Amino acid sequence: MPVLQSSDTNPVNDNRIASYFSVSPVSEQERRTCTASNIADNLWLVARHCSPKAGDRLRQYDGDEATVKRVHFMSDVDDLALVRVGSGIDAKAFDLPTSSVEKGDALTLIGYGANHEYSSIAKLKVEGFIESYPPEIGIPFHDLAIAVTTTPSRTCEGDSGSPAYTNNTIYATHTAAASNQECTNGKGNMTWLTVLNSKRVAWIKSVCRDEPAADSGRPSQATETSL
Repeated sequence: MPVLQSSDTNPVNDNRIASYFSVSPVSEQERRTCTASNIADNLWLVARHCSPKAGDRLRQYDGDEATVKRVHFMSDVDDLALVRVGSGIDAKAFDLPTSSVEKGDALTLIGYGANHEYSSIAKLKVEGFIESYPPEIGIPFHDLAIAVTTTPSRTCEGDSGSPAYTNNTIYATHTAAASNQECTNGKGNMTWLTVLNSKRVAWIKSVCRDEPAADSGRPSQATETSL
């Protein structure tokens, strides 16, 4: 059986993730932008640069969907956001890590790449870490891991926020990679991941603890929460 990659055309159904749709507050038209990971009951982790907002939607492979009610950002330099959704999706949650990922670690990334209507996976190896991007690149996020694909695959547009995990533990989320709008294969391509270090895990746990359950009332504005 062939290994399935993010750039493959073979689907992998995983109840722990959902495709993220940005919804226009004016036209109500939706556009799939990213991938979200379930962390707790109706709480999903996504990339900050996906610009999540109340009124957006999450949708799974079986058609189940839920509407974003509230959004939490960690900081301007942490590419993480937590969204609280209403009812509609019964998902299994990832476990948070008890230790940080290390150089040489192998991870699996799963996401909804490019224009695919399904998710697929890629295999990654952690090559190193950077505190921040070079200023000329114009990406503000800090504390990233550099990973490369270890099979003929690469991440695609739409994989932002995708979980990088081992077994059921999520260790990082997808922040950036070389442009791949056509979702073609390419072994050894670089990917930048936002590492779930101890500070970020503590932030996630604090939101899970303090965030009230979603309700059917009017969505609230986004909030920035820090430790």
